Amino acid sequence: IEDIATYKALIGSRRLSKSTILAIAAIYEAISKPYSQILYLGLYQDSVQHVMYDQILARLIRQHSLPAKLIGGDEMRFANGSIIYLIGIDANKKQKEKVRGIKSSLNLVDEMQSFTQDTKVIMQEIIGPAAADTKAKTIAAGTAGNALGDNYWYEVTKDASVGCPVGYSTKHPEWKVYWKSWQDNTSLDETTGERICDNVAEYLNEYRRLHPGIEFEPSYRQEW
Repeated sequence: IEDIATYKALIGSRRLSKSTILAIAAIYEAISKPYSQILYLGLYQDSVQHVMYDQILARLIRQHSLPAKLIGGDEMRFANGSIIYLIGIDANKKQKEKVRGIKSSLNLVDEMQSFTQDTKVIMQEIIGPAAADTKAKTIAAGTAGNALGDNYWYEVTKDASVGCPVGYSTKHPEWKVYWKSWQDNTSLDETTGERICDNVAEYLNEYRRLHPGIEFEPSYRQEW
């Protein structure tokens, strides 16, 4: 979050809390810069509301007594005039049009691996113009996707690995890429009170016990 790179990519396994990291980045920006406008772009409006709005932002407000209110299912407004806009843009072109005209101070794009629309176009036609006046930074996050080869998210993140957890993309050198796994997530789960990495380890140990060799299958490697 504090890295001064203009374009940052976070790729990692499931249960890394990538969306929570984006939410914290948005809140940090909103509180530290009054009257800022932050764009959080997800896949679909209903999924954005269910996950980011109802679960993550509501929890962070509750836990930290943030000077902010959630409004209308798609906004978080702060006492200092800052606003976080939550927009699902992958459903259709009409959703993308909602972003036009907004001068953002920070751009956040979640679930990059699952976009059906060309994410390179999203960066060039939506994120770029929204940040042109303000020189806003962009953080994109996602897991490893199915699409390899000529795919923007794959091209940006393909060099990242456990052996190279932080570095610049070879194909798109404007991007600084961070690679993390669920094992790095030492935060406490609100329901169980236990560390998320410990809960995931218990789940995966039992999963591998019931399905010997599953860790060598592509789907397991992709997700975990």
